[in-house]
Amino acid sequence: TQYALTSFSLADNILNIALDEVLYNDFRSDLENAAIDSNDLKLLDEYKLETGSLTITEDEYLTNNTDPDGYDLGKVWDLDTIYNYINYTTSQVEWMEVMEIGYSYMNNSIPVVKVDRYPGGRWQNRRVYVFMAAWQGTDWVSIKALLSMLDMILKYGEDTYSEVHPLVTRNIIYILPLPNPDGYQHTITKNRFWTKNMNPI
Repeated sequence: TQYALTSFSLADNILNIALDEVLYNDFRSDLENAAIDSNDLKLLDEYKLETGSLTITEDEYLTNNTDPDGYDLGKVWDLDTIYNYINYTTSQVEWMEVMEIGYSYMNNSIPVVKVDRYPGGRWQNRRVYVFMAAWQGTDWVSIKALLSMLDMILKYGEDTYSEVHPLVTRNIIYILPLPNPDGYQHTITKNRFWTKNMNPI
């Protein structure tokens, strides 16, 4: 179901959404039917004002599943947060690096992460794996899947008893979580159902 918003704005890390009262009730009912977590529904109700609007600050919303480094992999991030997380992750170990493979139509960076525990080849005949996500702007889940993969590699890549260790020691891995940054950002700020990039051609 699509809902006619009476207003929408994102500024200073505060999301403001205003919904018609009837539409809000329909919106909440759909969330219930989709088995949304009860804590999230409670949060929704707490911030629903009498005027039928929601005001949720970033700090107030990022309450669950937050790692000690402050990044919450359970929530949807904007482009800056994704870029910051990629840079943060790759800066923690020497065997991960981020490379810029180009720019989008709107001049947003397209980063790829290289995971190589043994540059130069300690292991012979190593395989190369490339993981890509979110060619369509609406594909938020695949982005988070690859960012979660980065998180697992960072946490367990040096643990010789983990299943991640042989994956990163015997292979070279490239991770491209955001090949369509323009379309992704557009689904967050303008149109959740946008799939393309922003090139008008």
